[in-house]
Amino acid sequence: MDDIQINNDNDNDNDILFEFQSYEEFRRERLKLNNESTLKLWYSLPSNLTNIDNKLFRRQALRQQRKRLRNFKFFAIYSSFLKKTFLKNKIRSKGFQLWNEAFNIPPLKDESLYGIYQSLGDITNQFLNKGQEYDPKIRYEELFKAGRTVWFMIAFQIQMNLPLILTDSIFGYNMLYPYTDDFIDSNQVPREAKKEFTKIFHKRLLFGESIYNPDAHFHGKQSDVNHLNLSPSLEAHADRVGKIFDMTKFIENDWKRNEKYQGVFMALTTIHESQMKSTLQHATFEDGYQPTMTLIEQISAEKGGASLIAAGFLIEGRLTRVKMAYLEYMGFAFQLLDDLQVRCTKFKNRAKFFFSSFIYG
Repeated sequence: MDDIQINNDNDNDNDILFEFQSYEEFRRERLKLNNESTLKLWYSLPSNLTNIDNKLFRRQALRQQRKRLRNFKFFAIYSSFLKKTFLKNKIRSKGFQLWNEAFNIPPLKDESLYGIYQSLGDITNQFLNKGQEYDPKIRYEELFKAGRTVWFMIAFQIQMNLPLILTDSIFGYNMLYPYTDDFIDSNQVPREAKKEFTKIFHKRLLFGESIYNPDAHFHGKQSDVNHLNLSPSLEAHADRVGKIFDMTKFIENDWKRNEKYQGVFMALTTIHESQMKSTLQHATFEDGYQPTMTLIEQISAEKGGASLIAAGFLIEGRLTRVKMAYLEYMGFAFQLLDDLQVRCTKFKNRAKFFFSSFIYG
């Protein structure tokens, strides 16, 4: 009987929603959960871990990424027209080949996986088309950067037994990555402009527009930037800021700003803060400031977890503490992979990344 009671308590704990009245409470509890699910585990690893020469890990040059992205798009287009013809078996075989190459897994012809592959291809195509429809000038490199997290969010939909669809909030969230990263990481944007952007975007994410209308629906046409009333330091970057604000409107199409779904916007604010905090990793001796390894570790763990927490909220609207801990852990792992992927590019700017410096010395 005692064992049964303990199990029931655990089940109840699994259902506790991660919700708070204020953002300060949300942020404090989230950072505590992040440390328990990431750095605390990392520090517990033995110091004599051996290097693993795993042939399943392959680097992809930018040219290869572009080619693979084009192949995905072409496949999604012609498969939609020919999947009911006599060529359907050939198309199916090609689909398996593309996805096996992309995820670097052994060739499989499991029928149960084909539906997932097909959905991933269709959603990838929808995302690319929607991105180009909203912003005809966007580069493939930016879309590829945005599309990486789309695949994780689709995988999370599968895990949560949800319909596999490209929602407005998934689109808006993933498009924020190229728009904000290119702005914040750009050496052409003055520090004063970045500081001002940080302030207004934080307010926009957490509280919304001053004239927010919960019944309004954003239809995907770029907003008039002349109505933004930006400060002089941001006027030269009005086009970029306008696009970033439009992405939050896509998110608001799915999740209204009310008490029930305030966690969605608190999570978005958290990833924004983590992203801005990560700029400290770029500091050099010339800046008069040198980040410590402890700070670099903390920033990497917080940013990785925050990105997947926001993704989880955008898929479900509300999350339990157990799911939050899981996403913190997964985000930590994905941050490791991301640091490894961008290591060469970022080191050219003399940025510091915890995981890559840990592995490569």
